[in-house]
Amino acid sequence: MADIHHYPVFFECRSLRAEQRKAIETYFRIRRRSGGGDCGPLRSVDDQVYSIAFRYERDQQKVLERGEHVVQLADGPLVFTVRGSLDPHTPSPITPSQDTTASAQIPQSIPASTPPPSGEEYELRPDTYLLHYLKECPEAGEELEKEFASVSCSAQLYPEEGRVLVKSLAQPGVVDEGRNWKAEVDKLFDAYLCHYEVDPHKVKALLQSCSSHQTTDEVKVYSEGGLVVVVGKRSQVKARLMDVVDLTVKHRGTHSLKRQTSIRRLGEAKLRLLWKEIEHGVGRNFPEVKVTQGDAGQVVLEGSVEDILKAGDWISEKENLVLERTVSNMSPHLLAYGGPRMLGDFLGVGDEVEIELRGAELRVFSLSADKLDDAEKALQGEFKEVKINLPTCSAVPSELREKLMSKKNEMPSLSLSEGNTLVASYSLCDGLQVLVCQGDITKQDADALVNAANEDLDHCGGVAAALSKAGGPEIQRESSALIQYIGKIPTGDVVVTTGGKLNCKTLLHAVGPAAGRAGGRERFLLEKTVQSALNMAEIMELKSIAMPCISSGVFGVPLTVCSEAIVTAVKRFGSQGGRSLRRIILIDNRGEVVRAMQEACDRLLQGISTKNTTPSEDLEYLMGAAAAQDTAKEANAGDPGDGVHVQIVQGTIETQEVDALVSPMVGHNPLSTRVGNTLFEMVGSQLTARFREEAGEDTLPGDAILVEGLSGLPSNAVFFLNLAPWDNDPEGTAVEILRLGINTILTSCERRGFASVTLPVLGVGIALRFPNSLVARILQEEIQAFIQNRASRTPFLVRIAIHPNDTEAFKEFTKDIHQPDQVSTTKRIVLLGKTGSGKSNLANTIIGEEETFTTNHSPNSGTIICQSETRSVNGRSINLIDTPGFFDANRSEEDMKPEILSCITECAPGPHAFLIVLKVEKFSEQEQDVIRKILQYFSEDALKYAVIVFTHGDQLPKGKTIQEFVSQNKNLSDLVKKCGGRCHVFDNKYWKNKQQKNYRSNQSQVEDLLNTIDKLVMENNGGYYTNKMLQTVEEEINIEASKIKLSSGHLSQEEVRQQAKTIVSDRFLVRLTGTATGALLGAFFGLAGMVGLVITAVKNITSSLNVMKNIPALRGTATTAAAVGGGEVAIAAGAVVGTACVAAGGIIGGKIGLDAAEGAKTPGEAAQMAYKAVMDKANATWTQMKKH
Repeated sequence: MADIHHYPVFFECRSLRAEQRKAIETYFRIRRRSGGGDCGPLRSVDDQVYSIAFRYERDQQKVLERGEHVVQLADGPLVFTVRGSLDPHTPSPITPSQDTTASAQIPQSIPASTPPPSGEEYELRPDTYLLHYLKECPEAGEELEKEFASVSCSAQLYPEEGRVLVKSLAQPGVVDEGRNWKAEVDKLFDAYLCHYEVDPHKVKALLQSCSSHQTTDEVKVYSEGGLVVVVGKRSQVKARLMDVVDLTVKHRGTHSLKRQTSIRRLGEAKLRLLWKEIEHGVGRNFPEVKVTQGDAGQVVLEGSVEDILKAGDWISEKENLVLERTVSNMSPHLLAYGGPRMLGDFLGVGDEVEIELRGAELRVFSLSADKLDDAEKALQGEFKEVKINLPTCSAVPSELREKLMSKKNEMPSLSLSEGNTLVASYSLCDGLQVLVCQGDITKQDADALVNAANEDLDHCGGVAAALSKAGGPEIQRESSALIQYIGKIPTGDVVVTTGGKLNCKTLLHAVGPAAGRAGGRERFLLEKTVQSALNMAEIMELKSIAMPCISSGVFGVPLTVCSEAIVTAVKRFGSQGGRSLRRIILIDNRGEVVRAMQEACDRLLQGISTKNTTPSEDLEYLMGAAAAQDTAKEANAGDPGDGVHVQIVQGTIETQEVDALVSPMVGHNPLSTRVGNTLFEMVGSQLTARFREEAGEDTLPGDAILVEGLSGLPSNAVFFLNLAPWDNDPEGTAVEILRLGINTILTSCERRGFASVTLPVLGVGIALRFPNSLVARILQEEIQAFIQNRASRTPFLVRIAIHPNDTEAFKEFTKDIHQPDQVSTTKRIVLLGKTGSGKSNLANTIIGEEETFTTNHSPNSGTIICQSETRSVNGRSINLIDTPGFFDANRSEEDMKPEILSCITECAPGPHAFLIVLKVEKFSEQEQDVIRKILQYFSEDALKYAVIVFTHGDQLPKGKTIQEFVSQNKNLSDLVKKCGGRCHVFDNKYWKNKQQKNYRSNQSQVEDLLNTIDKLVMENNGGYYTNKMLQTVEEEINIEASKIKLSSGHLSQEEVRQQAKTIVSDRFLVRLTGTATGALLGAFFGLAGMVGLVITAVKNITSSLNVMKNIPALRGTATTAAAVGGGEVAIAAGAVVGTACVAAGGIIGGKIGLDAAEGAKTPGEAAQMAYKAVMDKANATWTQMKKH
């Protein structure tokens, strides 16, 4: 990997130890401390001369501007001066920061007739709409000019860049030194308000009011997508909004006022300080508004839009009364008082002061300045820290040391094995190996070891304590120093320290989630943690990494959640080729944890495993999905075909549940567009704070800044994309930047292993002003270019979200962009249910044809044979497979076997969805039995691909929903829950879409069902349900199809496959004669317990044959059975007819029966021949044994 750090700085210093080098590297990576950012390792270039290089020139310049730097080391502060070259006499090449785009545009000046400027400048980034307002309204601009002059300032507006540059015009010594002129400037801008309105009734009223008010320049109304922005002086904007409220109330009437919910974020300390007043004040002043506390620091308001608006303004006024003071450089020992009000209670400052500890920073909040002073004095009076170095004295007195050692010996020790054992191995993309091991991670040899750390890097228990002890005291010392520098480590993040005496180059401290503290997001956060650790190892160009089962120990996250999350993250990381990392080792000393990780790997990495197994375990069985080591839960999604799927949806982008969202912005301002402001409303101030952390002080057009883990969003991450406004040139700079940005987003998602991304209609709002048709064409071209250049075939969803009110954009996009995921692959859908449930009627309704599938209104099943039909439905290619009543209690299982095999061959290599069809009716014992059979036959993984469909929905009692109907029956409710809540209801009358009410239209119900199936397929990584039996059947079909092609070249591909299916189905029916139909069904649905004797015999084949070799009468037969091997043994075991034989006799009997039936023409003939041969052999064996 090429070095990307090209901008060095140099400094002189005494010889540095490894931990000191790490501390300096960490210092330069933290922008708020050093001015730096992304940088490489510290290098020694000469005698006591060191250098460190930055990725961006702007970071280098900021470091050079500061000149002198101070780094706190364990043995005291290190002070040094940086320069730009090796020559100590060469002045540092510090160049002033310049904005290249600013020089190309003429700023709008707001001058003041005052003395020449003193040179002091202040840059603000107000709302983009406010800048447009000031530019477009001459009277507002003139008024602001006078206000700037009153505070001895002038200003230049850069609307296209989203910034204002204010200069102080006061001469030195003229103005009072205590005056804060920047605060006065802030106050001028606070007098203006940009109100975002999304209520459709108010939006309409505000737009209608434009014709009568827009010319006054007092208030401007801008329209973008589904909202409007009202801009002007704060009082005038509020007056306009109240006019609109009165108008909409009169127009809609009090009955149409819909209750809505709004969330306001105050922060935990402010909320504790104000909560009682908010609770009582809102209840008193706004009785129609319900106020509650939400997540940490949130206030939830519920009521009408008008009342919420008023209550929100009242809360904002109260929030503005809170005073805040920051005390920096606090000792980390104060973290012991980090709980809510703990430090305040200790200091005795009462309920009128709130104190928050954030890393090495302390913040004090109060409504009284005097109380803030009192709290600060109490803090200084109670806490003093004096460090005394006593080199001749022991750090711990001997008496105390003895007591500590005694307590340590009383504590339960971590059981660690001496040798590490390889349990299983897997191979991912480009040969990346995943190893599952049982053993001691402290003895593992790898480039990087991962420590399951807490947010304080206090390595006091579990794996963390073991690694810290084995690595030596420098690990804890460096960790503590790191916390002092950067504060607590957020959940999901990873930091680096020395590995000390461990067998690794570096130690990665990964902070996973703790049970009960993640708000149900444990799995997402743990996936993020593992992904961060793997990404860090990749950035450092390491070759191997070993990690434990993070969060499964003292953090208390359930083992299944941990193993699934860790392996999912590994799979996502390994899906992208070209990695420098070659080996990922999952290691733990606990047997149950190792088993859980191995099972997760088997399930999620299935098909690419190279396990260490015995020869008998490597046999491929026809019914292998039911084997003990390959349980039904291991069924995986099949090959989804081409990986990229494009979806166009009407909806709001902030509600999209994907890996990443895209938010456009003008210049460097994340709040310059509607999308950015909407996200800010959901996330709060952490959005802008996190953006500044990731982006630094500047971004260039086309840059995409990724911010991950924002709370309050259903997505995992947000890309902020810097775009340039439309310049009326279809081939101009703005378009090139848009193309660059789209490509950057897509390739970044690919590189990071994201599975999905949602983009809005980029650039069509008032801030960027691109035409809809142009954006539609550019998106289509860039997505197609990405697909053509993409090497990977892993599933990847690109979704374009169009606001529901933006009909013009939707028209353009649906005209210009097709959705390949809907037509590229035929979806195989199997309908299952008992006789009379309405399966065939439902199938006809789905394809829109009345008599394609045979229906029968008599008590007997309308479907007597398995029927398969392929049609195009609403732009999707659908293969429907209708089955006879598999769950009927009154049908012979032997009679159903041919149709079960026919169903298996029709849907091989596996169905995309099962439709379990039930009828809306009173549940008798017979119906209860059907549900019990479904729960018995279906494994959990099969139910991941299942949808419950109720027919005869018109029989629901009036006013009762299907959810209420389901809740009345526990078994039925459990079944729906196991299917992920996927439940639909159909009226079995064929209305041909003539009904006036869409929700009573069959075709509307069909579209809803197909959308659910689309979503189900995407949730299962774009694939289908499969298991080893279905895969074996598919292999047989392909082999047979190849033979047919050679002998009948004139047949179409569809005809060839259909003939191959028939041959394979008939062949298996003969071979499997005598097998219980229930076992066959269980194998089809992936359930181990249904083929108990078969699989028990197959799994233990080696030991069974060894036993048989000791019986003289069976020695020859045992050798013959051993020679068969592979799938044939399984077929033989499955074909046992002589049920008197058990265990070893079952295997031999199956082999005898298979040989005897080899020439059979029909299943009945095969049964008779097999039965006779097995019984003859059994009698002969019994006679032989009696002689001995």
